[in-house]
Amino acid sequence: MKRVGSYVTKHGLTGTPEHNIWCGIRRRCRNPRDRIYAYYGGRGIRVCERWNDFSNFLADMGRRPSPAHSIDRFPNKDGDYEPCNCRWATRQQQMRNKRDNRLLTLRGRTQCAAAWAQELGLSVHTLRRRLYAGYSDEHALRAGKFSTRWRA
Repeated sequence: MKRVGSYVTKHGLTGTPEHNIWCGIRRRCRNPRDRIYAYYGGRGIRVCERWNDFSNFLADMGRRPSPAHSIDRFPNKDGDYEPCNCRWATRQQQMRNKRDNRLLTLRGRTQCAAAWAQELGLSVHTLRRRLYAGYSDEHALRAGKFSTRWRA
């Protein structure tokens, strides 16, 4: 047991990045006065019962792999914070898992525009311009790096 301020912790990890992240997810899901509560608790996103105890959170998630990683709800970005729906993710992984991403499907595979652009060697700007111009998902993705002749 470790004394921190006026209370005692059983894990001794208060103030670590993992503990701060755990406190943050609980705060944004439970405290209506938190500045981003509306995007989490206000939308019905909850923290699972098991994670009321930091030791369980740490046992399920482990230590974060690097300072570049933070918690991400994946694969269900609208789901709760629970072991089967959370991962340590980089900023790039999190940006590709945002609710407002445009998802495109080609040959039965669905990904965000940025992931398709990287895979196909296109700039995201070019892909978004094609979509804005009215190209179907398939034509925008299949038009190739240098061709803009395909139209919806």
